Parts: sequence; C-alpha cells; structure tokens
Amino acid sequence: MKAVFSFKKEFEIDGHDFIVDARSLKKLELIEISKKMTSFAESDSKVTSEEVLGIFCEAIDKILGAGAFDKIYSDYEATPESCRDLLMFLTDEMKK
Repeated sequence: MKAVFSFKKEFEIDGHDFIVDARSLKKLELIEISKKMTSFAESDSKVTSEEVLGIFCEAIDKILGAGAFDKIYSDYEATPESCRDLLMFLTDEMKK
C-alpha cells in the first residue's frame, strides 16, 4: 500500500461537501482573522453577536470558500459558539 500526501483536505459539514486546497490558504489572511477575533475577545467594549458572527463568517468563507457559511447555516441559526467549534475543528484538521 502506498502512502499518499495531498494538499487538499475534504470536509463534510452537515451534509455539505467542501474541498480545501491548503496551498491556497494564505497564512497572513488567517493570522489577520485571528487577530480580529482576539481583539474582540480582549476588547473592553461590548461586542454584539452580529459583529462576532461577521468575523466567523469571514473566517469560515476564507477557509472553505465563498458562500460556505451561508450553506452550512442554511437550516439553522448560527451562534458564536457553533462557529467557534467549527473553526476549531477546521484548524485542527488542517494541521494534520
């Protein structure tokens, strides 16, 4: 049996298939999104759920492709917690 290495990662999320080419992900873009999320978390001012969801939406679409957020959350309302869990799953899987 031969070993296989691929830059492409395949994900199925709530019945939706996504293929991510890890070479296309720019670390600087993801770092920038991470910085935005961190600044919200560390901010003394109140941040609305809509603002947090906007950042999560941007991150999910950046990783899985444009429109992925809307596709994934088409059947139910997105929450900051569900988005956070999804992003943690994606980043963990991308490291493998």
